[in-house]
Amino acid sequence: MTKTFLRFVQCNASGNHCLIDTLESTRYARCDDLIEYIISALVINRYSPNAKYFAPKNDHAQTAQDHLKCYFERLSIVSLPIQSPIDEVSVEKAFRFMLKGQKFVFFAHGTGLFSNSKLFKGATSDTFVEWTKANADESVEFLKSLCQKNGYEYSEACLVRHPSDIVLSRLERYFNNQKLSKISINDLDYHAAEVRNALLGIKEKLLSENIPIFKYEEIVRSAGRCLSAELCFSNAEMKQIRKDVYFSSASTGKRYKYSRKMNNKIRYALNCEIDWLGYEWTDSAHPFYFWLKAIYCNFLTIKSDIILVLRIHLFGYMKNGQFYHHKLSIPGRFLHGLLYRTTKALNKLSPLMPPLIK
Repeated sequence: MTKTFLRFVQCNASGNHCLIDTLESTRYARCDDLIEYIISALVINRYSPNAKYFAPKNDHAQTAQDHLKCYFERLSIVSLPIQSPIDEVSVEKAFRFMLKGQKFVFFAHGTGLFSNSKLFKGATSDTFVEWTKANADESVEFLKSLCQKNGYEYSEACLVRHPSDIVLSRLERYFNNQKLSKISINDLDYHAAEVRNALLGIKEKLLSENIPIFKYEEIVRSAGRCLSAELCFSNAEMKQIRKDVYFSSASTGKRYKYSRKMNNKIRYALNCEIDWLGYEWTDSAHPFYFWLKAIYCNFLTIKSDIILVLRIHLFGYMKNGQFYHHKLSIPGRFLHGLLYRTTKALNKLSPLMPPLIK
């Protein structure tokens, strides 16, 4: 049987954890995000071996080789002693270790280094290391070669979400204690640019390779069934998905929970076309429709949050990626705090996470 490695081309906050929760209930096994970090450090080492920079999941400014050593230590490969320098052969062995002989593997998260350009902060405030689109393409080619050497058929699919919702989710996540209306134009432009570049890359792939595109909103609406058309889930897998995964609607239509003024700011910052994805900007909606949609989306968020919190606290729901990466509504936070304190008082503390309300 042919072994498959499926990489999802996406932008962070596109609904990755919903996709991951779904696929992990099927025959697919997730490839650790470390493979993206390792390959990116290997590529940077080719061009800037002496540059010190802050890499993903590392709090220290180090050279690419030092970052590679840290990543290899995280893998804890007893049979693969860390040698210096870490080269392509070592990375190939690490890749084989990470796949653990699985026949169906997917990659659907990371930090976008396989797709987008980026600036890594350097050791001092005035220095940086540039990660270009050419570097991203080079890293993907190396990933493809790793798959080929290990007998995997490499393929790609795209995960998309309404661009305004992506930007809002990122701003909520990274500026949690700030009013989004007060966020600086530079911060908004930074996240909007990453989303725009990701969409341009996806559009290019769609035109040149005609790869499948999945919408986050449709995955939620269909409870994962839309994925089956391309990934050919069995009836048993679909049954397992229904059993394992709660498809929360809390983050769909996020843009309608914010003012039209905020939506217009985001559209201006994004400065891209979205009709080719079947999306529309909110300013095309009649004000009365926007108001009704806002009421509906807020109601849907509260309802979904309450169900999710109850599932976690009362029924031991473990697929809680949505819980960690979604800003709960006020009723959801209140219920979570209440249940957390109640279970703690009964000495049955849920180990999932600390309380959101202190």
